Amino acid sequence: MTTAAGEMLNLLRKLKVPPRKVDAIMERFGQLLADQQAPGTVWVAGSRPAVETVEIYGLEIGVDACGNAEWVSAATVGSPQGFDVTEMEYVA
Repeated sequence: MTTAAGEMLNLLRKLKVPPRKVDAIMERFGQLLADQQAPGTVWVAGSRPAVETVEIYGLEIGVDACGNAEWVSAATVGSPQGFDVTEMEYVA
């Protein structure tokens, strides 16, 4: 099984791109893949439906009637989109 990064590396070698440029391209390609795969919203397991949305610290949080979070996502343009994890689940 080949990965997207492996396929890109094979393509660059096939195109005879200089090794110095291959490293730079692969580094950027890796960053783009990580950005694409990062979740934009984190949902809290076992939470109740949100009745209100609040914005704080650059985050948008759906809050249920008891004051607990149902979901969290990035709120402002220009802030980091998503979280640096593959999956996040909070269980109280």
